[in-house]
Amino acid sequence: MEWLTGILAVVSGKMALSALIGIGVAWVFKKIPNAKLREAMQASFGKAGYALGVMITLGLSKWEYTKDFWNKTIEPWLIDFIEHVLAHSILVFLDGIVKGMRSDD
Repeated sequence: MEWLTGILAVVSGKMALSALIGIGVAWVFKKIPNAKLREAMQASFGKAGYALGVMITLGLSKWEYTKDFWNKTIEPWLIDFIEHVLAHSILVFLDGIVKGMRSDD
């Protein structure tokens, strides 16, 4: 029985610490203006996404199995799919969540 109380104490301590860290992060994000936060996210995630896109397209355009048809056939379709289906649908969905959460203000 003692081991069970010991485990519960450790678990509850970790949960309390996680809650405090979460509250601290939320407080920091609340103090930073959304425009500055958006700019910082765009700069960091935008650069990372750009680098990943360059690696994908350069790698697949030089790979012996895809180099003959990557640039003309696959890449335009994949870019349209990522841009129109994935990116826009996720942004619209998240925008709807934010608007829904702000609906009672």
